[in-house]
Amino acid sequence: MSDRESTQVGYRLRMQPTDMSTYPDSVKRMWFDWVVKYGLVAKDKELARGLDKDGAPMRALHPKTIKYRKSEVGPVTKNAPPLEPALALSRVRSLLTGRAHTGSAEFWWKFDAVSGESFATILRYQRDEYGRDVFGLSPRGTAWTLAQATKEWQKWKASPEAARLATARPGIPAARQVRTPLPKITVRQNLEHSELFPGARPLIEKAIAEGRFPGFRRLNARGEQRKPQPTPKS
Repeated sequence: MSDRESTQVGYRLRMQPTDMSTYPDSVKRMWFDWVVKYGLVAKDKELARGLDKDGAPMRALHPKTIKYRKSEVGPVTKNAPPLEPALALSRVRSLLTGRAHTGSAEFWWKFDAVSGESFATILRYQRDEYGRDVFGLSPRGTAWTLAQATKEWQKWKASPEAARLATARPGIPAARQVRTPLPKITVRQNLEHSELFPGARPLIEKAIAEGRFPGFRRLNARGEQRKPQPTPKS
């Protein structure tokens, strides 16, 4: 699974330290909290420069669009990059948020009071009609986010809290430890007074000795009583 994944309302980042699987969910969310924190900073810088999800410049605005440019949220800067006529106040930057999960950092655009729906709806239109795709963080932004989160991770691993956790959970997690198998139970069969077919006892005794005999069973819950079959009607 890719570390960078687009969704219908935003995108996800999944990169994490190689030893993350050995830690409890609380630590995994702590890691992805850092990814959210620095991922938002990196994305805002890219939007401010007019870059798309891959770090490439977005399609330039038409001169007529620039002339009549307007904003619903603040003063307009005519030559501001695409999608942000009001710069930092623009919804593409101000409505972007994030949340940490145990396996990813999720980023999405919140409810837009102007349009009455997620601002991602407008961004999907810009992507599909004009090729301005911002549903993701560029490889360069992702690498920077990973580097910053890793610094936080290394500092945390050197902290007393991490040391206490390592003492409480030595080695691999309990959920991944190999369980001790149950002892094999040997059932002894007493054939001294068993009613067997002639010649069957030596074969059964040999099977028991070799561990191949499954044991005796009853034909049904009522012992050896056979349930008669109904007589077909003529």
